[in-house]
Amino acid sequence: MVKYAAGDSFAGVTAGANNFDSITAFATGTDKIDLSSFGFTGASVASVRTNATTGVNATTGEVAAAQASNFFGAGGDQRAVATVTTAGGDTFVYVDANKDGSFQAGTDLAVKLVATAAPALADFTFTA
Repeated sequence: MVKYAAGDSFAGVTAGANNFDSITAFATGTDKIDLSSFGFTGASVASVRTNATTGVNATTGEVAAAQASNFFGAGGDQRAVATVTTAGGDTFVYVDANKDGSFQAGTDLAVKLVATAAPALADFTFTA
């Protein structure tokens, strides 16, 4: 999977349809999510931030305003990718496309991995 811009896939629903892409049968350790076009470097790619499900809609992937600030971390703790695994066993992968550390529904990416536990850092490609 390759994403080039924030508008490619984002949280929420428009006209009754999910705005995010869904991936079924994602195999951790085999499949990759290629984010190399975003130019993430340094500490932002040192790990994947795992967030609690509180404030994340398990159906639409929307992040509540109270959780959006510093959703990807802050300062030296800011990461390019954050994940949230729902009670139903799906995982939302969020990408800080605008690199501001907070979740912005219109500019950051959201992808749903159906029936998949949170992917590991090795499941992402950050450099070409």
